[in-house]
Amino acid sequence: MKARANPLASPVIWVGAALLALLTLWGSGPKVAGAAEEYTVLRTIDVPVPVNPEAIVVNPDTGRLYYIDFERDVRVIDTSSDEVLATLPAKGTTLAIDRVTNRLYISDWVTDRVLVVDGATNKLIKEISVGDQPTSIAVNPITNCIYVNDIASKISTIDGATNTVIAQIDQPAGLLAVDPSTNRLFATGPTLSATGPIGSSDPLAVIDLATNQRLGEVPVGDAPFAIEVDPGRRNVYVAGEISGGFGPGQISMVDADTLAVRKTVPMDSPTARLGVNVRTHDIFAVNSGSDSVAVFDPAGNQLATVHVGAGPTHIAVDELHDLAYVSTGNARQIAVIGKGPAPVSTSSPTPTPGGFPGGGGPPAADDPDALTLLASGLALTVIGGWLVLSLRRSR
Repeated sequence: MKARANPLASPVIWVGAALLALLTLWGSGPKVAGAAEEYTVLRTIDVPVPVNPEAIVVNPDTGRLYYIDFERDVRVIDTSSDEVLATLPAKGTTLAIDRVTNRLYISDWVTDRVLVVDGATNKLIKEISVGDQPTSIAVNPITNCIYVNDIASKISTIDGATNTVIAQIDQPAGLLAVDPSTNRLFATGPTLSATGPIGSSDPLAVIDLATNQRLGEVPVGDAPFAIEVDPGRRNVYVAGEISGGFGPGQISMVDADTLAVRKTVPMDSPTARLGVNVRTHDIFAVNSGSDSVAVFDPAGNQLATVHVGAGPTHIAVDELHDLAYVSTGNARQIAVIGKGPAPVSTSSPTPTPGGFPGGGGPPAADDPDALTLLASGLALTVIGGWLVLSLRRSR
């Protein structure tokens, strides 16, 4: 009688088992392709010492970043090389830029003036006298008008074509922001109502710039620190303290059309400044207390917390390149935030037995090279076993 063949001695069975073992272990390795991108600090820009960045704006079209240092000098940085190109012949307090005309506007609360600088040549074009101690400035690039507050509860309107003051709006204001799509001005400040004691609340005033008349006001908490407008989402964001005292802060998300507060986002500490990417509609909140920037989507959901260095104070957003520039005053740097590969957490090295260099123990579970080597070794073992059995059977 012919002996029955041992199925375990079949080359097909052994090779198939070897391939199965190899593919199983290969597939159990980490999936590194398609890693999600997260907000992170892509790089930092060192600024001249001993000055610290204060106000900051960026023109994405020209790749120029402007900031005011601690000595009130205005400096120009080339964002492609991170080099300081120039120090402007002007001193100031706050900045705004008109990307249509490529003109930089600098308010100076010491001289009570607004200085106009040509962004192409860095030359001073005009000095414009405004009200006492201007501290906030906003631009409407569609109408080519510039708005500046003062301590006397008035807002000056500057015609960008003639560089002259053409109107004054009776409105106390601490911070200004323009919605160019509706030609409306949003102003924070002390109590705006005729009744009610000063300091009981700090509502947001809304002004129709076609008529210079106030349309209404919105309660947004106490002591607003920052304001930004996203015309595409019809949102106005105001950061300040929670009504009733110091401590934690909040961001009020206001409907630009109905003037209703859509949502209030609590913050662990008061927000120093806000920035908005008008293309992606993400919101950046600078938190000096935690040395970080919190990033939110338009619905108020937090997307990320980015640690940027000591004492962040101001922010400028470049929506063309999806970057945010954050001045970190104590570190004398400007942190550049963008989306990069998600941070990869690596396991700690395997402990090395005493007296043996190079480490010992099994390979880490997230080490693809080690897993490949292990799989190859098992495959060779299986194939070797088949060869041994085949040789025995042939004898």
